[in-house]
Amino acid sequence: MFLEDLKLINFRSFPELRIKSFNKINCLIGENGAGKTNFMEGVYLLSSNRGFRTGDRKELTYRNAEGFFIQGSFDGDMIARTITEKKKQLTLNEEAIPANKLRVYNPIVAFSPNDIFLATGSSDTRRRFFDAAIALRDHEYSDYLATYERALRQRNASLKKDPKHANLWNEALITSGAKIIEKRLAFVKLLIPKVQTLYAELAKGSANLKYFNNFKLTQNIEEGLKKALKDSSSDDLRRKHTTKGPHRDDITILINDLPAAKSGSQGQNRTLSFALKIGSVEIIEETLGRKPILLVDDALLEVDPSKRKRIFDKINSLGVQLFLTATTKEFFSFIDKQEEVNYIDFDL
Repeated sequence: MFLEDLKLINFRSFPELRIKSFNKINCLIGENGAGKTNFMEGVYLLSSNRGFRTGDRKELTYRNAEGFFIQGSFDGDMIARTITEKKKQLTLNEEAIPANKLRVYNPIVAFSPNDIFLATGSSDTRRRFFDAAIALRDHEYSDYLATYERALRQRNASLKKDPKHANLWNEALITSGAKIIEKRLAFVKLLIPKVQTLYAELAKGSANLKYFNNFKLTQNIEEGLKKALKDSSSDDLRRKHTTKGPHRDDITILINDLPAAKSGSQGQNRTLSFALKIGSVEIIEETLGRKPILLVDDALLEVDPSKRKRIFDKINSLGVQLFLTATTKEFFSFIDKQEEVNYIDFDL
């Protein structure tokens, strides 16, 4: 996909912003607080149902405005999003489109300095990454997640207030939960060789992934989850929450056969986060037959200068449209073909 123009009205720090043309490589420059990340988040919202920093309407809306409007042209198609207190509208060429189908139609992947937490952070951080990446290649996945999360909330509420009805939610948990695990396992299987190859190219050493399920998986995942819920029923009642299911699974990330969170240096873990994101981009393109747009928001600032060019060259070799941020034009000296770069100055 290729973003051709963008309009933001009452979004974040912009009462109105219109940019009518972009290149393959677009570098946003300006002091901190100038609006570079706000611009990135506006682009991202033309793929996702929430910004990569927040989904809160009030935080995304300029000052005291009632709501915001975002519109962008992608390969000749117009995508628009209107959000106010009373109205939520998402359209493709003026026709309504569900958010889960928009993600797959117009995949956009954001890189940020917080990506290091994919290696060092909680299991919840890793699950969110994998869930977001899978949703960009499979429009059904978001529906399975929504069904599972709704049933999980209801079951947990019943365990606290009305235990005898808690198991009424088991069927929805089992059906949707088994699909989630199935699709996660398939994605991890595809991602492992990519991460191994990418990490070896970008750094010294080896990297790997391991999916850890919190109950015994069998050939029939639904049956395995059904048995796990039954066997844990007493423990769930005592703890007042559901202890088994994909909401408790983890994907351990390894460097040189050791958990990255404990053994990896900051540099190794940052490089690993790029390998994970780039690998997911490759899988999305292979699945959809379309190239995602990449937003690299300050993610290269924390990278050792000796690796910065190597990582950029790898990302650029994907042939995707890129948006990158920094405070000065000089920061981007690692880009060889400067004549191909579109600089957008947010200090002007």
